Amino acid sequence: MANINFLVIMTDSLRPDYVASYRRPSDRAGMPGQLQSPIGIGARTPALDRLAAESAVFERAYAASFPTVPSRNDVHTGQYTFPQRGWSPLPPDVPCLAAGMTRAGYATQFYCDTPNQVPNGLQRGFSFWEWHRGQEGERLVSDPRIKVELGCAPEKLRGNGVAYRQYLRNRAHWQSEEDHYAPRTVRSGMAWLQQHYEAERERPFFLWLDIFDPHEPWDAPPYYVDWYDPGYCGEVLAHANYGRSDYMTAAELQHVKALYAAEVSMVDKWIGRLLQQVDDLGYRESTAVIHVSDHGHYFGDHGLQGKPFRELLWLYEGLIRTALAIRLPERRGAGRRVTALAQLPDLTATILALAGQELAGAQGQSLLPVIDGMEAGREVVYSSRYPILANEITPCAITTAEWSYQYWPGSPEKEQLYHLPSDPAQLQDLRAERPEVAAELAASYLAWLEGQNAEMATWLRAVERDPSFRPNSPHLFRGTL
Repeated sequence: MANINFLVIMTDSLRPDYVASYRRPSDRAGMPGQLQSPIGIGARTPALDRLAAESAVFERAYAASFPTVPSRNDVHTGQYTFPQRGWSPLPPDVPCLAAGMTRAGYATQFYCDTPNQVPNGLQRGFSFWEWHRGQEGERLVSDPRIKVELGCAPEKLRGNGVAYRQYLRNRAHWQSEEDHYAPRTVRSGMAWLQQHYEAERERPFFLWLDIFDPHEPWDAPPYYVDWYDPGYCGEVLAHANYGRSDYMTAAELQHVKALYAAEVSMVDKWIGRLLQQVDDLGYRESTAVIHVSDHGHYFGDHGLQGKPFRELLWLYEGLIRTALAIRLPERRGAGRRVTALAQLPDLTATILALAGQELAGAQGQSLLPVIDGMEAGREVVYSSRYPILANEITPCAITTAEWSYQYWPGSPEKEQLYHLPSDPAQLQDLRAERPEVAAELAASYLAWLEGQNAEMATWLRAVERDPSFRPNSPHLFRGTL
C-alpha cells in the first residue's frame, strides 16, 4: 500500500487571475473581469501564495464539464461527463475515486458546504462524510419571524432575491467569521486531521474538502470588503443576477468584484490555517496537497455577469479557467510554473498514479510527467456543458496553446476565434479571417467526441447541416436542466 496522504481542497468559482501566485504574466490590470483596487489587482491571498511557491502551479488548467456538478462528476470518476449527461447525480454504476481509495486501505473523509454535493451523491465512496448545510438558497431555516434585508432592488439579484432571502435566514444566528461556511468546513478538516493523528497516524489518509466559497452569495465580514472598496455607500449585490452586466452601475460592478475578492481572501486565510495544521501534525513530508477550482465567474467580462445560461452561453477564459496547484512530498515540482494544458480528469489520474491505484473507466492523463518536465502534456482541451440546454445547442470552447475557439454547432454566427498569445483579453475575433483554424479545431473536437459518444457526435453533425434539427433519442436529454 502506498503511504502518501492526500489533502484535496476544492473551491467553487475561484478565478485563478484573482490569486497573485496563480496568475499568468498576461493577467494584468484591465483584463476582463479583473478587480483593480487600492491594494492592487485581484485579491490578497498570502496563504495560497505560499502554497504556490511550494507547488507545481498549472497556469493553463481548464474546466472540462461545466458547471458545478458535472465538473465534480469529472474528478470523482476521472471521466468526461459532458459528452454523456448534464447536471445529474454521480451514477451508481460508475466507479468513483473515493471508493477505490477506501478499498485500497486509505482513511477517507469528505467535508463540504457546497449545497449540491450530497444531493447528487458526490460523497459516495468516502468512509465518512459531513455536509455543512445552508449555503445559497438551501431550505434550512424556516423561521418566518426572521426579518431580512436584501441590500438592493430584488431584480438585481438571482431569482429576484428568493434564494438570497433564504440564505439570510440560514445565517441569521451567526456571531463571527468562524460561523461562515468556509471556516466551518476547514475547521472540520483540521479537527479530523488531529483525530487521525491521535488514533491511526500510520494509516494513509484521503481527505477532501469541498468549499463553496467564493461562489456567491458574497458575504465575507466587512473588514475584508473594505480592503478593496472602502467607503462604498451604494446597493450591495451579494447575489448578483446572471446575464448582461449593464443592469449594474460602474460603482456597483466594482463593489461586486470587491465582494468576491473579499470572499477569496477569507477562504485564503482559512486554507492557511488548514495547511498550518498539516505542518503542526508533521504531515507535510508525507502529504500531497492539491488545490483546485471547478470554473471561474464573469464580472463584466465581455458584458456578462455570473455564469451565463440560456441565451448567454459563451465560454471565455474568465469562466473556463481553473486554479490548480499540486504540492508533492520531497518538494517535487516545487515552484514550477506549468504551461501545459490540464483538466480535472487529469487530476484524478494524477492521484491514482501517486497512490499506485487504478480506476476503471478513468480517461485522464497523469500530470506527474508534466510536473517532472518529462512530457509536454495535452495539445488541446475541450470545455463544455452537455451540448443541449432547454432545447438550445450549447457551445464548446476548444483551447490550444495558441487558440481559443468557441465552436457552436448550427450557429456559426455566434462562433468566435481568438489568438491567445497576442490577444489574451479575447477582444479580436479572427473567425472570419482564419476559417481554416476554426475548421481544424472543430474537426478535432468532433473526432474526439466520436470516441466519447458517437451518437452525440452524429447529431451535432446533423445540427451543422440543419440548425433546426434536434435529436429524438430521449436518453440524450438526461440531466440537461
